[in-house]
Amino acid sequence: MELINEWVSINLGRSAILKARIGWQGLTTAEYMSSGDYYLVTGTDFLNGFIDWNNCVYVEKERYDQDKYIQLQVNDILVTKDGTIGKVAIIDKIIKPTTLNSGVFVIRPVKKSFYPKYLYYILRSVHFSDFLTKLTAGSTINHLYQKDFVYYTFPAPPIIEEQKKIANVLGDTDQLIQDLKKLISKKKAIKQGAMQELLTGKKRLQGFTEEWETRKFGEIAFIQRGASPRPINNPIWFDEKSTVGWVRISDVTKSTKFLSKTVQKFSEQGINNSRFVSSDSLIMSICATIGRPIITEINVCIHDGFVVFRDLKLEKEFLYYYLTFIEDDWSKNGQTGSQMNLNTGIINQTEIKYPLNDAEQQAIAQILSDLDAEIDALEHQLLKTQSIKQGMMQELLTGKTRLVIKKESRSEKRNEHFTDAVLIGTMAEAFGSKQFPLTRFMYTKVSYLLKRYKEEQDTGYLKKAAGPYKPNTRYGGAEKIAIQNDYVKKHISIYKGKKYENFLSGDKVKEAIDYFKKWYGESTLQWIKQFKYTKREQLELLATVDMAVQDLKNDNCSVNVITVKELINNNKEWRPKLKRPIFSDENIETTISKLKTLFA
Repeated sequence: MELINEWVSINLGRSAILKARIGWQGLTTAEYMSSGDYYLVTGTDFLNGFIDWNNCVYVEKERYDQDKYIQLQVNDILVTKDGTIGKVAIIDKIIKPTTLNSGVFVIRPVKKSFYPKYLYYILRSVHFSDFLTKLTAGSTINHLYQKDFVYYTFPAPPIIEEQKKIANVLGDTDQLIQDLKKLISKKKAIKQGAMQELLTGKKRLQGFTEEWETRKFGEIAFIQRGASPRPINNPIWFDEKSTVGWVRISDVTKSTKFLSKTVQKFSEQGINNSRFVSSDSLIMSICATIGRPIITEINVCIHDGFVVFRDLKLEKEFLYYYLTFIEDDWSKNGQTGSQMNLNTGIINQTEIKYPLNDAEQQAIAQILSDLDAEIDALEHQLLKTQSIKQGMMQELLTGKTRLVIKKESRSEKRNEHFTDAVLIGTMAEAFGSKQFPLTRFMYTKVSYLLKRYKEEQDTGYLKKAAGPYKPNTRYGGAEKIAIQNDYVKKHISIYKGKKYENFLSGDKVKEAIDYFKKWYGESTLQWIKQFKYTKREQLELLATVDMAVQDLKNDNCSVNVITVKELINNNKEWRPKLKRPIFSDENIETTISKLKTLFA
């Protein structure tokens, strides 16, 4: 292995760290079974970097037993070698004993000095894609042969802590992307449900009681078809400097609620020979992709694959959402030919039920518009996160950007009890008052989160009933030091007839805060203040879920609601938490996402 900017260059074939092996070559599809006790993974089972176990077929036990080297283990990395080559998955769990078919390579780190998920991200990077492109250049049939695959060489940091940190950063970003996708799907389902109730009158908004009316589209609008013929090969009709767009079906399918631009623009001659539609008009496609409505933000011209709704007798955005709601129904009435299409006669005779009160129409449209805005913001965040991830991979997996593995020098090391005493004093000042003094619960949970935020290792936190708890803070000297140094003073509170020992800031608390700022900085002081008004059960949820997430990551397990709940359930002291509403699936899912932002 040769050095590359302090990194090493690892070759799959010559490396003593990694071993690659191919799945069964003599296995035929006749041996595939629809049920059984032994899974067979094929190239069609890869989904978003993992295995879609619900898609797997089964094989007999004899097949599974014949080759122990392709009996899958947690942290194995799989790569497809036939058809769509280079798809990658990591085995994050084993549901049943599993083997492979001949279309898949398995790569297994054989030394603990190499972190498997680092290789997983290398194989999903441009670095590996470029390797595959060179291998298959000029080939009509794609195969990744083992004799070629073993020559793949990639860069890696020699220290496993750096490999792990890179993989964890990318893993957190991947999880954020998946969380955003799930949230977008959830919001779209909510919007669909809202449309089902609000646009049919099944659910009425507060304050509106008037009856709804049923009319035909032809009675509430003048529906006009676009111009024909279409100027497909007439260059004098087009002018890129024009401000009038020429609408094509693809312009509409690529847009959402509003049409703000088109690929082509019309010249004056094109405008004069077409159907002009001014901005802020509602149009709908009636050919190929039928029933897709959109509101124009620019002046456009439309061809006979569209209609425009003119002289509307109801709110435009209400009608837009109603057309969106019934979009799939148009295909039942469409005319078939070379492609599905609608005519104005069908549209004119189609009925719509709507509230006569314009204010109710506006209110319904506003609710749906707000949901659209929320979905659009999430989709924008998703695209931005995906773009950031690509940039991160390019930087982190090549060594261009290094993640600092900080090791404290002897002079930087601090006494654990004194450190915790400083934290207690700082938090007493930041959070405490005579009415609401600092509790042990508060400083324990916030100090745990602070150390996670600053990536400080502290093994003193135990899994106790109220979440992470560090008995050494109370009994090991930290509280005593804080009181002796006058960082805090005890305060007895009475709650429901019981006495509770809490803390207020002491006369020398500024000394503690100065230490805090010296060690952590002013920005970290502001960071902990975000928890000042966080409710007790929310802090417990946050700290507990984070501690569970860290354990899962340390065991190279996937992080999701199911695995977090399993970990909590497997701990005797934590198990009762799952019966409480605060530890609902939805709250745990939200907390997992929040942690990524909290520790970013």
